[in-house]
Amino acid sequence: MASFAHNNPHPIVAETGIGRHHDDGAGSWANKPSGAKGARPQYQPYAQVYSAGTHTPSSPYTDVKLFTLEGDGGRGGSSTVDEKQGRGCGLKALLVVLLVVIVAAAVSVPVAVTSTAAGASKSRGQSASNVTTTAAVVTSAGTTVHPATTVTTANITTSTASTTPPTTSSTTTTTTTTTTTTTTTTTTTTTTTTTTTTTTTTTTTTTTTTTTTTTTTTTTTTTTTTTTTTTTTTTTTTTTTTTSTTTTSTTTTTTTTTTTTTTTTTSTTTTTTLSPDILDCDNPNSRLYFATQAMTTAAAVVNCCCDEFYALESVNGSVTLRNTETSLQFGSVVHVGGDISGVSGGALESVDFGQVTTVGGDVAIHYTNPVSAIAFGSLRDVGGTVSLAGTSFSVAQGGVTGNVLISAQTLESIDFGGITGVSGYVRFTSNAALTSINFGKITSVGAYVEFLRNDALTSVDFGSIAGIGVTGGSFGGYIKFFSNDALTSIDFGSITNVVTYIELNSNAALTSINFGSITSVGTYIRCVVNSALVAVDFGSIASVGADIDISTNAALTSISFGSITSIGGYTKFTSNAALTSINFANVASVNGYMSFTSNAALANVDFSGITSVGGFVSFLYSDALANVNFNSVTSVGEHVYFFTNNALTSINFGSITSVGTYVWLYSNAALTSVDFGGMGSVGTYVEFKSNPALTSIDFRSLGSITQDLRLLFNHALTSFSISSVLRLGRLVRFESNNALTHIDFGSTISVGNSMLFKNNQALTSVDFGSITRAESGIKFENNDALTIVDFGSITFVGFTIDFKDNGAITSIDFGSINSVGGMLSFTNNDLLTTANCHGLNAMCVNNNDGITLIACPMVC
Repeated sequence: MASFAHNNPHPIVAETGIGRHHDDGAGSWANKPSGAKGARPQYQPYAQVYSAGTHTPSSPYTDVKLFTLEGDGGRGGSSTVDEKQGRGCGLKALLVVLLVVIVAAAVSVPVAVTSTAAGASKSRGQSASNVTTTAAVVTSAGTTVHPATTVTTANITTSTASTTPPTTSSTTTTTTTTTTTTTTTTTTTTTTTTTTTTTTTTTTTTTTTTTTTTTTTTTTTTTTTTTTTTTTTTTTTTTTTTTSTTTTSTTTTTTTTTTTTTTTTTSTTTTTTLSPDILDCDNPNSRLYFATQAMTTAAAVVNCCCDEFYALESVNGSVTLRNTETSLQFGSVVHVGGDISGVSGGALESVDFGQVTTVGGDVAIHYTNPVSAIAFGSLRDVGGTVSLAGTSFSVAQGGVTGNVLISAQTLESIDFGGITGVSGYVRFTSNAALTSINFGKITSVGAYVEFLRNDALTSVDFGSIAGIGVTGGSFGGYIKFFSNDALTSIDFGSITNVVTYIELNSNAALTSINFGSITSVGTYIRCVVNSALVAVDFGSIASVGADIDISTNAALTSISFGSITSIGGYTKFTSNAALTSINFANVASVNGYMSFTSNAALANVDFSGITSVGGFVSFLYSDALANVNFNSVTSVGEHVYFFTNNALTSINFGSITSVGTYVWLYSNAALTSVDFGGMGSVGTYVEFKSNPALTSIDFRSLGSITQDLRLLFNHALTSFSISSVLRLGRLVRFESNNALTHIDFGSTISVGNSMLFKNNQALTSVDFGSITRAESGIKFENNDALTIVDFGSITFVGFTIDFKDNGAITSIDFGSINSVGGMLSFTNNDLLTTANCHGLNAMCVNNNDGITLIACPMVC
């Protein structure tokens, strides 16, 4: 059993099988002469190994001595421990050291190897000079870990007197971060089959070097070997090392997978010492300096506000608010050269610009602040932008050069102060507490004004605004009121011109609209879904560039068009349940269409001075409408359409001379008469269908119908005069007019297509009058009372002439007809006996009735 003492002056005594040996401290064996056969080996003084920067040679139980046995005899025979054995033990020790270093590198533990420099240990009686070398360590991830260096920077605080500018008023921090990530994972599986316990400890600290010492003692019969490995691990604050160790004790092989993550953060903090002219309302020294110096100008203001700020007259740079500030006021300040900012997400409740006239930069008042009041005071010029709701507007030269957006749940009032113009738009959106709006001195708005979902808003006064437009007197965009449930009053003030449109939509409490001094609207006026709206007065408006839409206003009873003389688009009146009458007064022209739909109480429409309608005119589902007089209307660009007006009894087209497309009267249950007045032409067709009470139609001076004339299912129709119609461009169709007894084409001279007379049960005679040509066929079918057909002046029929199922007719005379492009056909005419063809030319005769044919073509 070998024993040794640490840093002990006494010799090491080794018990062996040969005898007792001791060292005399001079490197020789006491009981055996040097060089004799079997001489005991000598050993050198201990070469000392120390952990770098951690232990000293005098530390007990920490100095591990590596020694080598050096034989000085060996000439006369073998010794108990010879030189080879000594060198072998030293070699083994070296191998153990190398093995420990290799394993440490495999698990990425930084290792500092301290060795005794070659030649440092002297033999026999010479003092050993120990040279300690600490190596840099290269981990498995290729990262070089150098010995730790700690640099401590002391904070320096400078105090100044009240008359000295504050040395520190703000701190600017710049952080540069470089990150290297190394992740270390060691997996060890442990199967316990002996009493051996293996423990792996990893220590991580910021400025401490941790040394883990592993001592392995191997004892044989005659040899003692001590192996020491010193491992130094240095980590930074941001290094994270995770180690999981599993050891299998049944084998001598350990498999290690290592991923090392190292994060290095470099933070650079720069402290900026403010100029003495910068006021910091949170810095007592700064405030005292401004107060004692009675300063009226500051280079900038931070952490506003305070009394020293209110005493200023000018801020050349920016004003930054603290987030806890509840009221932004400017005291005596008249000019801010930079920005006003720093209130996003703050506690700001009110803003009053007071005497401030100019702001050189931006004003940022974010909508997350619970602002309840904003007063622009004397503000005239903002060089940047002003943000009151996340969207910006700017004020320049007395006007807002951008847009105004006000949107805050707590805003109760707003005063535009000295602002005189807005070149962008003004929008009030979702201001739940805002009750009134007055535009003050603003005289023009370049884009549009919107009021959207302001639930408490009761009144709006446009004040001095002369117009909404880029230049004075006009709106460049539009005016829109949408879903303001409490709005009862709108005063358009001095506005004279709106470049685009005015819309009032879904304002539940609005009872009346007076457009005041407005003289023109560029596009349309729309009043829709205002459930309490009773009256609309267009006042001084002389022209509307596009449309007028008055729809779904359940309480509306009165509309006055005032001074309007022209409407550039359409006029639309839909679902106004209480509306009883419409008088267009001075309106002279409507370039679009005129539509009257589902106005249940509408009884009268007076077109008064209207002379032209560019589009169509339609009346649909107006059940109270009794009569329509077009008065002085002379032209309708498209069609005239009356559908399902159950109380309508008469229509007088008055002075209308032309209709661009068609005239269609369909399913008007009470309609009894239609007078075409002075109508001269219809562009496509005329159709009367399913008007069960209609008794007479007088086309008067109607000169031409470009396409069709269709009279269908008018069961009460007894009188029909078409004497003035000279040309029928296409189809002529009379069907199921059960009371119609006589048809006379009078002066009509041509029909462009076919002619059909069908299911007219009372029809007894048809006189073609002056017609000379029918370009297609002529057919009579199922007219039970028909007895006389006079072909008059017709000389040419382009296709077949067909008589079918006419039960009363007895004879047919084809008169002056000399040419038929198709055949002559007679089928199921029960009383028909003869037909006189007068030698006309036709393909043949289909004589299914077996009648007598006189001077007719051959039978088919």
